[in-house]
Amino acid sequence: MAEIWWPLDRVQVTGEWANSPAFYAQFGQRGHNGIDLAANVGTPVYATDDGVVHAEGWGQHNNWMGSIAGIYVLLKHWWGYSGYAHLSRTIVNRGQKISRGQKIGESGATGVGTGPHLHFETFPLHPNFGNGFAGRVNPRTHTIRARGHKAPAKGKTMSTLYHREDADARSRGRTMPPGAGFWLHTAKNQKITQASNLVGGVGNYALVAHIYGTGTPGDKVRIKYVWDLNGKKSAHYAHDFEVGADGKLHGNAAFTRAVASWIRVFLRIETPSSNKGTVKLSVADSDALLIA
Repeated sequence: MAEIWWPLDRVQVTGEWANSPAFYAQFGQRGHNGIDLAANVGTPVYATDDGVVHAEGWGQHNNWMGSIAGIYVLLKHWWGYSGYAHLSRTIVNRGQKISRGQKIGESGATGVGTGPHLHFETFPLHPNFGNGFAGRVNPRTHTIRARGHKAPAKGKTMSTLYHREDADARSRGRTMPPGAGFWLHTAKNQKITQASNLVGGVGNYALVAHIYGTGTPGDKVRIKYVWDLNGKKSAHYAHDFEVGADGKLHGNAAFTRAVASWIRVFLRIETPSSNKGTVKLSVADSDALLIA
């Protein structure tokens, strides 16, 4: 896989890969086929890697993108393709050579969406358009660095992202009645008491939890980041997500904290006993960025 850059200066994930499977089923897909990033109209959008402009313009004129994409840019790289959708304008032309980090357009709200944002997606060199994601593959199969990232000097430690997905939420959904709870686990069919370690080394971490699902409006889901030292657990961060009036639950919660030697970090997901109905989670993920 390649090492690529995020296409924005400031990265705030608002929609993860494969989320909302029920919504995307109406389009014949298994879930969201890219990563959505918060961006106001006019925010500069940059190339994730060196390449060539394969196509750009309005999505309805391109079979890969479709009208849902609005104004888009599609770049071809040595490893595959990257797509940038819902733009307000492009500033590149088909066939033009592009350098990693070069501005290619500005974000917007064209096409089909809930508001201004950037939809970022990747394809392999030979897309399988029957894969349930319209040929796309998860951008996180690549190593994604902050824009402008340079390899550290010899002997220095490189920042590393540990992305963890709850396997059961992703595969079949986690059904949570009032008063339920489980620990994020990256393997399927594990006991709810089993947890996966979210970090991989000592240092300062930026931690972001991603939660998506459906439920009764007003009901809540609480996430807790828990530190474990030789079996002694302590919660260092908690955040409540609330099901919206449309019955959808989605959001991200972030914080930073140092992780010392011998510490493991787990993510606990719970529903309060005061909830009125059942919550079904399709995504319960964690990103832990070890900051060099």
